Amino acid sequence: MPAVRKPAAQSSGKLPKAPAVTVPVTINGRIFPREDVDVWEFAAKAGQPLTLALAAQSFGSPLQARLAVLDSSGRGLEEAITIQRADPTLHFTAPATGTYRARVDDVNANGLQNHVYRLTITDQPVVTR
Repeated sequence: MPAVRKPAAQSSGKLPKAPAVTVPVTINGRIFPREDVDVWEFAAKAGQPLTLALAAQSFGSPLQARLAVLDSSGRGLEEAITIQRADPTLHFTAPATGTYRARVDDVNANGLQNHVYRLTITDQPVVTR
């Protein structure tokens, strides 16, 4: 699976221009500085099931992650947050063929250099517990 890293220029504090990624992909990112928001753009076909799995607390990051899927106009379609130290995962089915965005931020608007995460977006089978 390809892996990408967050470009340094993406740390703008507001909804940034979303770098495009190709599914399946694993993204290594960081929420820094405070109030940072990361957005990643991906294409999906109508009816395509996708899993978006964010890992942060599972490897010691203090990030209290909120993970959301937005449509091309920025409207929220799905959202999950860190609950009791369990990292968020979304199982999303694209309602139409088009461009979607994965949005990552800290629910408390925190952010430091150690607020790192790994986001996997895949249309492949995923093992769950």
